[in-house]
Formats: sequence, C-alpha cells, structure tokens
Amino acid sequence: MTSLSHKASFHSRENTTPSNHGTKHNILRLIFLDPRSRTLHPDWENAARFIISSFKIDTARARATEAVEPLVAELCAASSEFRALLQDRTVHTFGHGAKTFHHPVHGPQTFEVSTFAVDGRPDLILVIYGDVS
Repeated sequence: MTSLSHKASFHSRENTTPSNHGTKHNILRLIFLDPRSRTLHPDWENAARFIISSFKIDTARARATEAVEPLVAELCAASSEFRALLQDRTVHTFGHGAKTFHHPVHGPQTFEVSTFAVDGRPDLILVIYGDVS
C-alpha cells in the first residue's frame, strides 16, 4: 500500500530542481498541458473534473485565491478545457472508490483510493492508494 499526502498548495507549488531541468511541475499542468496525461488517465474527463474541484476547494480552504492567480491565468490561456471546467460551478468530491491509471509498460493499473481529512490541518488531506488485487 502506498500513502501519499496532498497539500492544498500542491496545485500551485512550483517544484524547480536540477532533476526536472528547471521545468515547473504541478498536477494542473500535468492534466491540462501534458498530452501524455490522457493516456495515463483512461477516464481523463472525470480525472480533470476531480482535479479542478480539488483545486477550487483547496484554494478556498487555504484562502489562496490571489496566490494562484498567475497559474490560473497561464492555464486559462493555454487550455480551453481548463477554462471551461474552471467556470463549471459543480464541485465533484471523492471520498472512496477505484482509480485506474494506464502505465506505459505495465498497462492498466487499478487502485482502491480513499481520502481523509487531517485533524487540525484544514489545508491537508491524506490520499491512500491501495492495490485491489
């Protein structure tokens, strides 16, 4: 079982390190700007809706609207799909279920996914991916 933590600022954090050759990485850029994400996520549209919803919730929770404005402007300019989903007032939440990724070598990989609030830390959630086999 793999445990991953997810911070509200994850969506807008800029990770620039020598290993990624100075590029700016975050989940929103991956989903909306990297064409490989459509292969990785067989159900890309639902994955994108969930990521946008998480972004909206996390931004509001962290009171970070002003901090994420440059990222939002960049993504709106580069992706009509991001723009459209950002305008959608529906918020898709996810507590428990299955998530399938398409691994380039191993093919489809399905995991049981659960999300949990972290007591005393409204800016954090815990996401756990477990093997379903």
